[in-house]
Amino acid sequence: MLARPLPRSLDPLPGEGLDGFLLRLSYRLERSPYRIARLTGMMKPSGFAVMTFPHLMHLPSGRREQFARATRLSPGEVARLCLSSLAEQYPPASPTPQTRGWAGSVPPGNHWVFSRATRYCPQCLAGDGSAIQNDLGGPWQKTWRLPVVFACVKHTRFLEHLCPACARPVHDAVTARGASTEESSKMFPQTGRSDLHPTQCRLPLASDVIHTRDAPTCGAELSGVPADPAAIRAEQEAVELQQRIDDLLDPSTPGDTISGGLPAAGRQYFIDLRLITHLIRASWPRAQDLLAIPGAAHEVISQDHRRGQQQHRDLRGIRRTTYDVPPLDARTCAALLITADRLLRCQQPRLLTEQLRHLLGYDTRSLGHATWTRQILVGKPDCSPGLRHALAPILQTYTPLPSGRAHKALQTPVRKTRYQPEHIAEFLQDDWYQRHFAHMDGIPPRNLRRVAAIHLCQIAVGGPITNAARLVGMPATHARQSTHAVHSWTRSRPDPGEFETALHQLADELDSAPHLIDYQRRRDALNHWCIDPATWQQLVNRLGHSHKGQMALGDHKRQAASIFVWTRVTQSEHLLAPRPILD
Repeated sequence: MLARPLPRSLDPLPGEGLDGFLLRLSYRLERSPYRIARLTGMMKPSGFAVMTFPHLMHLPSGRREQFARATRLSPGEVARLCLSSLAEQYPPASPTPQTRGWAGSVPPGNHWVFSRATRYCPQCLAGDGSAIQNDLGGPWQKTWRLPVVFACVKHTRFLEHLCPACARPVHDAVTARGASTEESSKMFPQTGRSDLHPTQCRLPLASDVIHTRDAPTCGAELSGVPADPAAIRAEQEAVELQQRIDDLLDPSTPGDTISGGLPAAGRQYFIDLRLITHLIRASWPRAQDLLAIPGAAHEVISQDHRRGQQQHRDLRGIRRTTYDVPPLDARTCAALLITADRLLRCQQPRLLTEQLRHLLGYDTRSLGHATWTRQILVGKPDCSPGLRHALAPILQTYTPLPSGRAHKALQTPVRKTRYQPEHIAEFLQDDWYQRHFAHMDGIPPRNLRRVAAIHLCQIAVGGPITNAARLVGMPATHARQSTHAVHSWTRSRPDPGEFETALHQLADELDSAPHLIDYQRRRDALNHWCIDPATWQQLVNRLGHSHKGQMALGDHKRQAASIFVWTRVTQSEHLLAPRPILD
């Protein structure tokens, strides 16, 4: 059954969310938000139903079309009221799960969208002086539900989250006593009340049950509260970060930025920001060893860390990542995000690698079992190329553990590489070896060259050593013997990570090379090749008579010369060369 058009409607305000639109429309029509939701097709017209936060996240096409018809809006205008309209720029706003893996998205249901409460700017709620906003108030911005929006750049102030009268989170459906499961997932409390202005606090008094329609309500005015002039003006860095974030959230502005020293899409930057913020909170106070953190920010992050530790203790073993739940308080969240952004603004990924190593030192478990790295390895979020390049030497490592056990090979590579296995010379190019490995002593060069080729392949495609050896044209026996020798050698080095550091530097060099050689194509083309007799005779004729008489220049020499040419062209080990002449 199609919803009938309402007698009157409203034009959405710029940036307004569905919750704010419902509050303004219901107040104008003198009907409760719950009643308006039924009349507009948001919910079934009969039976028990609750206006839940998922409605605010996304309206399916059928309900969206009914809502548009009832409110005299276009389906596009209705879609822009929902948080899902930001999903392309901000992955946590995605309404449905997307493909998992390094190219996937953060799954929905995470904590990086505020579902139980919202921040707000009192001056924005006061309106812009127009007749409609003087009557119904300004817009409840949908971006206020995002943890990354902590300030109002227009009014140069931090956002608020508490009611000035009852000191509870605004639109919070779980703070009052007796809230049911359905109530705790509501879009906002007191949906059955039609007498509350859109800018009033809707929370019942603390002694009342939240879902009682006639319960006494706080009703405090949230709009027009002036800001402390010194609250944010002294923090220019916070204003600048918020402006950059606002630009990345705006579909009409370029969505590219720099993260981890490399270009990144805005959506990848937000995933980076989430991951690094989580690590800062979990490892605090290690971040202060890397950055000069202002005293005020240091204090709020310290308080946040103490609360997180207490939550861990109170949970009594329940598995939950409390440090990945962003604080609702805008000042605390701003301090964390500014600190994370500073780390992500490093000049190159390798600098970020060392900073991440330091932060990860808080967890004494192996990297494969540490809480933060497990989040990366299992969830495989679509973080930026810069962060993945920085994480690769940490997560995709080949240096054996102190016990002598090698790390389990990752089936999926951490970083994306421009080069592929076909671009790797089985015995390394001579100039690659000279630049990155020739100075390393105490190990036969043959083993270094073999193992470097294998691990370069693993960086590109993941998988075990035997698979990498097959892809670069190396026998599995050679791969296993040389890998064992190199891994034993690295444990005896003053710097056990020296070989891996050189390995990732070579991978970076290949990624930035203007031209890559397809060595697999060369190996295939020369698999049954040799210098033919006619060509060999021409070469022999060029020798002087004195040389001809001093050596045998038959098929054995022709085979040796063919092997020499093959090794030069394919940059492979001579032991692996085909021998079609003598076979």
